[in-house]
Amino acid sequence: MMTQSLRGMRGKGPMHWRGDRTGQNRQRGETLEEAAFKEFNEAFVGLLGREQELPREEMDKFTDFALQLSYPPNPIRKLDNSLTPVQAEGEEIYHTINTDLIATCNGCHKLSPEEGFFGTDGTMSIEGPGVAEDFKIPHLRNMYQKIGMFADNTQVDSPYLGNQIRGFGFDHQGSSGSVSNFLDALVFNLLLGPERRVIVEQFVLAFPSELNPIVGQQLTISPANHGRSDVQARLLLLEQRAAIKAPRPECDLIANAVSGDQIHSWVMNDNARFVPANPQAPALSTLELLSQFLAANEPVTFTCTPPGSGVRIAFRRGA
Repeated sequence: MMTQSLRGMRGKGPMHWRGDRTGQNRQRGETLEEAAFKEFNEAFVGLLGREQELPREEMDKFTDFALQLSYPPNPIRKLDNSLTPVQAEGEEIYHTINTDLIATCNGCHKLSPEEGFFGTDGTMSIEGPGVAEDFKIPHLRNMYQKIGMFADNTQVDSPYLGNQIRGFGFDHQGSSGSVSNFLDALVFNLLLGPERRVIVEQFVLAFPSELNPIVGQQLTISPANHGRSDVQARLLLLEQRAAIKAPRPECDLIANAVSGDQIHSWVMNDNARFVPANPQAPALSTLELLSQFLAANEPVTFTCTPPGSGVRIAFRRGA
C-alpha cells in the first residue's frame, strides 16, 4: 500500500488505510488521534528494527509534534480562493450527482472546511468484491502531488524531456495514473462518463486544505514599486483575503519594516488598520503606514500568515 503522509491527521479519526489504529484505549484527556498515533510505537521495533519502543515521554512529544503538521495551501487554487469555470462545474458534480449508484462524491469524501473535513470524516467504506479489505475513506488534500506516474519500463534510452513531475499514482496501491483513470472504475463510470470524469478531476486537483491559498503570500513595497498597478492590486488582494472571517478566516495580515536598527511590526485588525506591538502607539491605515516609511526610503513587507498566528509571528519572533 502507498505510504501515507503524516500531515493533517488531527481530528481525522482512526489511522492507516485500514483505519486499524483506532485509539480505543486512550487515556483520560487524550484525543482519539493522539491515542491512535501512539499505537504506531510498535513499528519502531517490528518494522524499523529498533531494539525497544520509544519511551512514553518521547512518544508523547513525537505525537504532539506530528499532530501539528498541516497540509500547505493548494497551489492550483487561485489566490482569491475562487474556482475556474471547469473546477466549479466539477464541484457541482462532486456535491450533487450520485456517482456510484448510492451516493455523491461528497457522500463518502466529505468536504466541509467549517468542520475541518477535507475529503474524509474518519469513517470507513465498503470496498466491494474487487478489493480484499475495507478501507478508511481517505482525504483528498494532496491529490495534485500524486500526478506523474507515467512511464514505460523499458531498457531503451529516451531523450531528455526537461523537468518532469514525479508522483506515485492514486488509490491505496498507487495503480491509477490520474484521478480520471481512477474514476474509470466500473463503480463510477456507469454514471460519470469520460467527460464528467475529467471535469471532476479538475476540481479534485484544486481541493482545499486547512490553509487557504493566500497563506504565505508576501509583498514588499518600496519607493521604486509602490506606484505600479500590479503591486497595488496584490496589496488589495492581501487585505481583502485577510478581511474574510466566514465561513472561516483566510489569513492574518502582518506588516514589517526596518528603520535604522529598529524592527517595526503590525497586525491588521478587523477595521483594516495596522496595530503595532506598542499599545500606546496608534493603529495606522495602510496609506499612513506606507507614507511614513516610504518617505524615509524604507520598504514595508506585508505577509499573509495562517489564521490566528499574526500576533505571534509579528510580535513574538523567536518564541
